[in-house]
Amino acid sequence: MNISNRYSIELNKISNHLVDLERGHIYELTKTLGTPSCASLTQHLKEASQICLTLLRMTAGYG
Repeated sequence: MNISNRYSIELNKISNHLVDLERGHIYELTKTLGTPSCASLTQHLKEASQICLTLLRMTAGYG
């Protein structure tokens, strides 16, 4: 199984957050309740990236 398939859930989360930023789907621009702020999206990206790195390290035997 390749990395993209193995970690598709984690990679999709990162991709979705990046799409939100790309499209300007942030509270600061839309003023829509329930829309994440730029700071929230940044935090989500940090967390999702850290999860991916941890999973990759564990797979490689460095965890």
